[in-house]
Amino acid sequence: MGENARDACVVCARIATDYGPTCAKIGDCIDPLINEPMPRYKQNKHKYGSIILCISDMTILICGASGLVGRDLCDLFDRENIRYYGTYHKCADKEFCERENMFRVDFTNLGDVSEFFAEHKHKWLVVVFLVVQRMVDVCENDWNAIMRVNVNAVDMMSSLCAKQGIYFIHLSTDYVFDGSAPPYFPASSPVNPLQNYGITKLISEYRVQRNYTPTTLTSSALSGASLAAASASILSPNYCIIRTPVLYSANPASPIYDNAVTILAKNIMDLRTYNIKREDDYCIRRPVYIPDLCIFIRVIAALAIETGGGSGDISTARFSGIYHFYNPDNKFTKYQMTTKIADYLEMSHTHIIPFHPSCASADSGDAASVYAARRPYDTELRDVRYNISNFFTHNFEETIPYAFARFKHPKLGINQRGFNLASAAPSSPVSPGRPTYFLMFDLDGTLVNTSYAHYRSYLEVFRNRNLPFMTFTEWNEYINYKNIHTYLETVASELARYDHIQTERILSDMRNEKLAAFRNYAITYITPTKNALDMLRFIEANPDTVSAVVVTNSSSATTDIIREVVPALNKITKWCVRETYTEPKPHPESYTKAMEMYYNQEKYVIGFENTSIGYESLRHSASIVYLYVDEQDEFAKRDKWYYKKDAFLFDDFRSV
Repeated sequence: MGENARDACVVCARIATDYGPTCAKIGDCIDPLINEPMPRYKQNKHKYGSIILCISDMTILICGASGLVGRDLCDLFDRENIRYYGTYHKCADKEFCERENMFRVDFTNLGDVSEFFAEHKHKWLVVVFLVVQRMVDVCENDWNAIMRVNVNAVDMMSSLCAKQGIYFIHLSTDYVFDGSAPPYFPASSPVNPLQNYGITKLISEYRVQRNYTPTTLTSSALSGASLAAASASILSPNYCIIRTPVLYSANPASPIYDNAVTILAKNIMDLRTYNIKREDDYCIRRPVYIPDLCIFIRVIAALAIETGGGSGDISTARFSGIYHFYNPDNKFTKYQMTTKIADYLEMSHTHIIPFHPSCASADSGDAASVYAARRPYDTELRDVRYNISNFFTHNFEETIPYAFARFKHPKLGINQRGFNLASAAPSSPVSPGRPTYFLMFDLDGTLVNTSYAHYRSYLEVFRNRNLPFMTFTEWNEYINYKNIHTYLETVASELARYDHIQTERILSDMRNEKLAAFRNYAITYITPTKNALDMLRFIEANPDTVSAVVVTNSSSATTDIIREVVPALNKITKWCVRETYTEPKPHPESYTKAMEMYYNQEKYVIGFENTSIGYESLRHSASIVYLYVDEQDEFAKRDKWYYKKDAFLFDDFRSV
């Protein structure tokens, strides 16, 4: 950025030697956890974090803005009106990635990075590099692939930034240590990573340090003053490497499976029969809440700009070199964190067994181990170069409600008779005529087993036309991820040689033939799912507390056949069939339409599905989702698609 632009950067609260007063902003400091004014007792511990910036032209690049840390950092910058650009490679949130300050960049592609950097480099004062493969066990699988992400990408970007004098913030890990002799300090503690993840992150640190040594900036054209500044960079380089322990977020944009802390809830939320899990009760974790880390990054970026970083004068950047950011209070095993999450959700954890894996890898001969990569025992971080007490760090238990409140609800309590609510009823009284629960049920595969009846019907249609069709396992996989009508339309179009009118005629004939075959197979092959009849009786017996609707991709003619075979389904009187809405699942319209038609401000909105496309359709309308998963199914055994969904898993309605 040019001198005029840099001169326009203004920091409202000048930062004194002790980094300013307790609260530099007029009014209360903002707690990043809830984005609300912070109580005074917290402000006393929040000196660094309370540095509030009023900046017009401070622009930061966030590499990996769509990732776990990136999303929270973007949220912080949005709240504080800090200008930034962000990059993403793969992004599930279309609205986020289509913002005008977001750019798609593949950091494993030299041409992609060079082109992006050349076009935009003049806009940045600071670059925050968050691109990483952080799944420790995944890193054991392909060394070359992990090197491309965790090392080469960092090397490439830090080299480009160093040549432009751009301040570079790189996120590293406590896994550069072996955990045998805590605590660990940045300068004095020996590094000894135990697995590929830690090794690649340590190499990435070396690459950043190498790129910001004086040789990066020296040339025959440099003046004596420039050479002096470059030499000084050995002691005060223009970069900051931040090592952190395990990170977690409560951001709803980040799925709970996406980090090693909140993913612990997946075992708690797995309600399936005979579901015994094991959890590590030996290795010590010291989790850091990501919004706390984001404030640390924000302060480092501000100080870099305020004291000359990003201006080419790399000798005066306040935070320079390697730092440790940590929470001095959090200390848990994974099993201990699991029990705390379960206690908050008021759910049992008796099916989760503590064990001591000795933090060894699966190939180490330790039969108790479940890890593909070795874990360090305790990588407690410390740093004397700044005062961690000047930052407010959230206690793990304090953050649990913000990560899991959207899943918390009283258990319905479908007992063996199927009639009674659980004793844990909502605290507020039930208003007359207003149920407490609004339940939305998928039909096929959730309330009733219809898959084989549908499959045999389509198989007959295809055989009658001498056409090949998929196996039953292939069928279950297809309908999990795609709509069968898309498959039919493709086949019909090919048979009609892409003639539209002929395609529609063939489609109509195939659907009519399928419906006739389905009527024959329905009596033999359609049954209720496990204890679904108890759920239906429960709904009928509790009209003042439960409102229910069936939302299905099946047509009214098909659902009429199913309801004839399982008449108990008529206990639910509200139905959204295929003719009710325009776009089929996975489009969210079906459940949105059900909410528009039948939702009456019930306190808990709960949805039940059994496929990936059903979940994608439902999750926009219900934060509490139950997935009916039968692991006896061959496809379910092979494809664990449901583990990446923010949902409860069940195989028996009595467990709901």
